[in-house]
Amino acid sequence: MKRTAVVLMLLASLSMGIKAAVRGDVKVLEATDTIRYRINDFTKNYLLYYLFPQKIYLKDRLAEDLRQLDESFRVISVTTEDAKTKSLLAYFAYEKTQLNELLEKRPEKRDLADLILMSETFSEGADTIARRHAYKFSENEKMFMQTRSMRQGMEKILKYYIAETVLTDDPQLPKKLDKSIKRFDEKLGVFNRSIYRDGKVLKARERIDVSWRLAEKYLKKKERKTPLPLVLNVGGEHIESSLNVLGIYYSKTQ
Repeated sequence: MKRTAVVLMLLASLSMGIKAAVRGDVKVLEATDTIRYRINDFTKNYLLYYLFPQKIYLKDRLAEDLRQLDESFRVISVTTEDAKTKSLLAYFAYEKTQLNELLEKRPEKRDLADLILMSETFSEGADTIARRHAYKFSENEKMFMQTRSMRQGMEKILKYYIAETVLTDDPQLPKKLDKSIKRFDEKLGVFNRSIYRDGKVLKARERIDVSWRLAEKYLKKKERKTPLPLVLNVGGEHIESSLNVLGIYYSKTQ
């Protein structure tokens, strides 16, 4: 009898440990999501700031992106015990000093290619951290993570779109833009095949589809009159807002 009680206590303790580990992993995964989103948003906004240095409000957006990056680093740092993750955080902290320096001077074209490369390095590092804290997702968790991935994807698409306009001598940018568009389209297909009975969620899904189809036409145009057409900027905001609605739906049904 005593042995059974001890076994039950051990199992309960193990279960609590697993749940605590999963909670920690969730925090880390959420933070890596923020890192990807914010570094792409920072790069997109900095490209716009280079083109329109008179738009001072962009500096506030850039500063907020950096603040959110710092917060994400902090969350991961106090949550993880993984040595590889900690070494990546040290690298992130070092690289972020260069982002801070960009805001202390006037934007220059010579910094843009390095910034785009840095944004990709940050995203790849966040991917590595996420893999080291992955666990078996439920179907709803997978769909929730997909909405977050698509938000990041939208920022990445806009980043490459503007960069392609500015850095016309980089032959890789059109390829990266095209690849990002295809990935977004594939992920959207998953949601378009899903059935929703919640009217608000269904409307959000339809809004994403309509906004994306319109944005896609502009993304694939060969001739461009502006670095970021209003229809693309507003469409991107509509898509991200609607993805948040889908994300909330899946987070509540987990």
